[in-house]
Amino acid sequence: MMKCTVRLLVAASSFGVFFTTSDFVYAEDCTAVLPGADCTLDEDTTAPLTIDNTVTLTIGGSVQIDETIDGSTLNVGTITTNSGGITVDQRAAIGRTSPIDSLSIGDGDTWNASADIITNSSGGDANNGAVQGDIDLGTGDGGEVLSLNGGLFVRGQIDGHSGDDVNVGADLNGGNFSLTGSMNSVTLNIDSGTLTTQSSIGGVTPLANIAIGSGAKLNLSGVANVTQTLDLDGTLTIDAGSTLTVNTYDANANSGIVTLGLNRDTGSTSRGVLAFTGGGPVDLSGVTVNLNIENGSEVLVAETLAGVIQGNGGATTLPVLVDSSFLYDFSLAQNGNDADLVVARKSVTGSSTTANNSKMAALLLQKLTTTENTDILIVQNNLANASTQEAYNEVLESVQPHQDSSSTLASNFVTGKTVDLALRRLLYLRNGGRITGVSSGDDYDDSDEIVGGRVWGQVFGSTGKQSAREGIDGYEVDATGVSVGYDTGGLHEKIVLGMSGTYASTNVSASNANQTKTDISSYQVGLYGTYNTDNNLFINGALVWGTNDIQSSRKNVGGTGATANAQYDSEQITLYSDIGADYKRDALILTPSFGAQYSYIETENYRETGAGGLNLTVNENSVHALEMGPKISAKWENQTDGGTYVIPEMSAGYSYDVIGDNGETIATLQGGGGQLSLEGFDSQRHTVNMGAGVTVSEELWELKANYDYEIQGDLDLHSASLRGVYKF
Repeated sequence: MMKCTVRLLVAASSFGVFFTTSDFVYAEDCTAVLPGADCTLDEDTTAPLTIDNTVTLTIGGSVQIDETIDGSTLNVGTITTNSGGITVDQRAAIGRTSPIDSLSIGDGDTWNASADIITNSSGGDANNGAVQGDIDLGTGDGGEVLSLNGGLFVRGQIDGHSGDDVNVGADLNGGNFSLTGSMNSVTLNIDSGTLTTQSSIGGVTPLANIAIGSGAKLNLSGVANVTQTLDLDGTLTIDAGSTLTVNTYDANANSGIVTLGLNRDTGSTSRGVLAFTGGGPVDLSGVTVNLNIENGSEVLVAETLAGVIQGNGGATTLPVLVDSSFLYDFSLAQNGNDADLVVARKSVTGSSTTANNSKMAALLLQKLTTTENTDILIVQNNLANASTQEAYNEVLESVQPHQDSSSTLASNFVTGKTVDLALRRLLYLRNGGRITGVSSGDDYDDSDEIVGGRVWGQVFGSTGKQSAREGIDGYEVDATGVSVGYDTGGLHEKIVLGMSGTYASTNVSASNANQTKTDISSYQVGLYGTYNTDNNLFINGALVWGTNDIQSSRKNVGGTGATANAQYDSEQITLYSDIGADYKRDALILTPSFGAQYSYIETENYRETGAGGLNLTVNENSVHALEMGPKISAKWENQTDGGTYVIPEMSAGYSYDVIGDNGETIATLQGGGGQLSLEGFDSQRHTVNMGAGVTVSEELWELKANYDYEIQGDLDLHSASLRGVYKF
C-alpha cells in the first residue's frame, strides 16, 4: 500500500472522495498530480503520475514502474528509493514529457531502467540540496546499481561512490544508449550495445573503472578520467579532441578495438588520445587501432600528430594500426613511451582514373580545403574514408554531371527515325506511282501531274546499351514514339514533297556512380522531298527541327545520399540530303546512295536543386555533327494471286562524323569553388546500320514493318517500327 501525508482537506482516488484533517490513503497507487504532497509508493504503478514542484515520490519497496512519471512543469519533482536492498524495474519513461528534477537511488538499492530517464541536468537537487547529482547512487560507498537496458536515453549528471556500478546493456540484448550529462566515481560496465556520451565523464571525480565487454561499444565525446583500469574486450571510440586517461590497462583484455577520431579545423588537426598514467610499460599488442576522419573535418595534410597513445613506465608496445583510407597513408611511430600518428597523403590528382575526376579532386581537395559548406565537407570526408581507388573515384564521379552524351543520343535517335522514315517514304513515291512496279493508287491527269495524296502514321521503339568508354560509365536507353505525316506529288511527277510530325519519349538509366535517370520528351516537325531524273537518278532532301524537354536526377551525390534534380530544354536542327539511283531487274530493286546529314544541338544552361551545396550549375556546349557515308537497299516485289503486294527488303549503311564534337560541359558547384571544364568521351564517329523489313500493300493502303540494328562505337541500338499508309 502507499500512504500520502497532505495538507489538504479533500482528496480524490479511483474509489471515491475522502475527507480528512490529516492523512488519506489511495487505494492502490499514486496517480494524477501530487500537489504539494510527499508520497510513498510500495506497489506497482497502474496509471501515469505527475510530480509537482517541491514534492518527493519515495519508493518504499521493490516495485515495477509501468506508467510514465513526469514533472508537473519542466524540471520539478524528485524520486527517491528508501534504501535497504530495494529493486525498482522501470519500464516506462521518466521525464520524457516534462523532465523531473532528480532521481536518488538509496543505499544498497538497484534501479533497472528499460526506458528513458530525463532530468533537469543541473547537477543537483533544487529542493534541498541533499542529492548531489541529477541521478545519485546512494550516500555512501558501494552497493548501489543503475542498470540501463534495451537502448534508451539518459539526461542528467550521474554521481556515485566507490563500489557503485552503472551497467549498460546488462540484459545482453544490446541497443543504442545515449548519455547527456557527466558521470562520476562509479564503475562503468558496458555489457552489450553501444553507449554514446555527449559530454565528459569522470571530469569532476574520476570513474573507478571502465569495462567494455565483447561486442559492446563505448563512444566517448569529451574528457574521460579513470583512476584504475580499462578492461577492453569490445570497441572504444575516442572522438577528435577527446582524451581517455586511465591508470592501467587490463592485461587480460582480449582483442579490443580502439577508434581514434581525426578532425582538422582552421588549419589545426585534433585527434583522439588514449593516455595511461600508471603501471607500464603498456602492452597494446592485442589491440587494433582504427582511424575515423570525422564529418566536418577539413582536408588533412601531411603531418605527425604527437602522442595519440601516451604510455608510462617505458615504451608502449604498439597496437596493430588498420589503415582503411586509400587517399591517406597512416602509421604509428614510437616516440619514447608514446606513439605518434604519421599522416601522409597520395597525390589527389594522380589517384584519379580520368581527367574529369582529376579536375574534381583538385577542386575538392586542393582549392576548397577551408570550405565551410557542410555538403562539401561531407564529400571531402567520404573521399578521405574511401578504402579503395575505385571507391575514391566513384565519389569524385558522383559530384559531376553526366558526360555520357545520352541526351544528345536521344535527340539524334528521334531525328534519325524521322529522316529514315522520310527516305523510306520517298522510295515509294518517286517516279510517279510506280517506283516499285506496284500500283500506288496515285492518279494522274492528262498533264502527268500527281493528284491526290497519302496520310500515314508510324509507331516505333528502340532499346540500346552504351558500354563504358574512356573511363565514363555507360547507360541503357529505351525509347518509344509516334509519327504522322502527309505527302503528295507537286507541280510535276518528278517532284514529291511531304511533311511529318513526331513525338518520342526516351528513358536513360546510367551506370555511373549517381545511377543518373534522364527522361526526355521530344517533339519534332519535318519537311522532306525527292527529285527524279530521267535516268533513274534521284536527289532526296529533309529538314527536321525539334525540341526536347529533359528531366534528370543524380542520386547519392558525393556519397551524401542527396539527389540533384534538373529540368531543362534543348533544340536541334538537322539537314539531310543524299543522291542515288534505283536499279530494277525483274522483281528486284537495288538502290545504292550516298548521303550527308548535318545536325546542330543546343542545350540551355540549367541549375540543379535538391543537393544543397553539391547542386551544379551546368552549361553544355552546343554539339555539331556532319555524318557522311554510303547506303544500299534491296527490295523484292511479290504479288499474290489476290493482287496484294508483299515486299521484303534489306539495307545496310555506313557513316562517318567528320566533325566529331565530344560535348564539353562547364559545371560549377553551387557550394563554391569556381568552374570546371569537363570533357565527354570522344565522339563515336563510325556508325554501321543494318536493317530488314517487309511491306504489305493494297491499292488504298500499305502496312510496313522494319527492324534495324545500329553499332556506333560502344553503342548497340535495336529499333523496330510499324507504319500504316492510306491513300485518298
